[in-house]
Amino acid sequence: KTFYISANHSGKIFKGYGENITPIYTDTPIGDYENLRLTNKYILSVGHAIRGKYPAEINPPENPINPDVYKNSSYDGVTLWDRETLKPIARLYGNAGETTGIISPDEKWVITGDSNARNRMWGINNLMNRLSLSDPYDGIYNLSTKEYDKSRLIPLTKEQFQRMMRDNTVAYAFLTKTDFIRIGYIYDDEANATIAPIYTIGDPWIKGYVDLGSSPMISANNYFNSKTFASSPQAHILVTGQAHGGGINVYKYNPEKMELKKIWVTH
Repeated sequence: KTFYISANHSGKIFKGYGENITPIYTDTPIGDYENLRLTNKYILSVGHAIRGKYPAEINPPENPINPDVYKNSSYDGVTLWDRETLKPIARLYGNAGETTGIISPDEKWVITGDSNARNRMWGINNLMNRLSLSDPYDGIYNLSTKEYDKSRLIPLTKEQFQRMMRDNTVAYAFLTKTDFIRIGYIYDDEANATIAPIYTIGDPWIKGYVDLGSSPMISANNYFNSKTFASSPQAHILVTGQAHGGGINVYKYNPEKMELKKIWVTH
């Protein structure tokens, strides 16, 4: 473990630690990064997002290290960085409000979601092609026809309809190298709304559903809890925090049956 990445309370990003810390991004007046994702090739910084005119701004020109007292918020929101050069590759638009994001295990896709129910996916090789993840009830909104496309929706059972997670996103987690779930916001008085949709990278349509269970309630009751969800795609293991207290829930995923089983709980 020789590469360290961090952000401080005002949203500035740094490489290294201790006396060897080096700034990567200082052109922000104030920010609160919900998460930083690190892979072999990339860094993904995700904070409070704002809308943009295009799906992505490729190779943005601003200097990320701004020593001036006046800041321009050049890379606030969702930004994909080159890990080797520490330069921004693209600023990704399409979210608003509290936003979370993740990079796929094969490092070919970026997936983001937010508190305003905007759930997006970009292919890193073609960042101008932004996909909208389908909603369990309405499908995908077609900007050309101004109507919802429901052609590939999976019929819901009555229980699934009533217990579906909200489309306001708290976190994503990969259960395999290609399949991931979207974890929606859960209110304390709706603790049994724990059914999450499964997606596959490159395909915006839902392929199935899993139930994370309501006892103990998972830590999806706060938009800043994205860091309390982690997974091992190779081992098909998901770990979540708990909404109340400091415990964790551990799950095992069966890819063939598309089933998620809670295997261990600690308080």
